[in-house]
This record gives sequence, C-alpha cells and structure tokens, in this order.
Amino acid sequence: MSGSLVRIDPSAQIILSADHKAEFSHVPADLIDGSLCSVTGRGTWRLGKNNRYITVLVQIADEEPNNRCKDTFTAKFAEELNLYGKKPPYKLHVTIGDPDSGDAVQFERRFICPRC
Repeated sequence: MSGSLVRIDPSAQIILSADHKAEFSHVPADLIDGSLCSVTGRGTWRLGKNNRYITVLVQIADEEPNNRCKDTFTAKFAEELNLYGKKPPYKLHVTIGDPDSGDAVQFERRFICPRC
C-alpha cells in the first residue's frame, strides 16, 4: 500500500516435497514497525481451495531464535499460499502481513534433482 519495495533475504526459499513435508528458509511473514520478519522452519503442506482458487496450505514450526514474528503467529506458522499464473509452472504467492496492505512476494519453481 505504501508503494515501497520490501527487501527480503536473497536466500529465502520454500521447499515442498512430494511426501507433503515443507521447509521454509527466511520466508517473509509480516512487517512489524516497518521492519520485515520471516519464518524459518519445517512442517507440512497440503492442497486446499479458496473459492475457485487452488491454494497450498502450510503449517511450519518456526525455528528462528528470538523471532519478532512469534507475536504474530505463535510457535506454529499457518498460511495459505496462492498459486499464481495461468499455467504451470505456477509461482507461490505469499502475502506479507495484512492482505489489504498489498505486500507480497512470489517464489518461482526451481527443480532440484534428489539424485544428481
């Protein structure tokens, strides 16, 4: 809403495994007093639906020590990630803080070969 860019950690990533395990690393979660806080941890994911849109529902146990976001989401981060795009590969659209603020980041798919 402010029209300013939100800087995120360049190492931020989301890993969703075929066995429905999820791993977050420095994923932006909220803006507190103009400063970004993030989530790093492990959990699970599943597909969901929000009206006519397919979403990815994640639950992550945050592992960041002294995380300022903990006041926002307690010890377990539960979030609905939207799929963005008209065809695969979709981007994961993560809303940061209040959805009405318009703050968000999109993660692009990158294939990781487990046996390479």
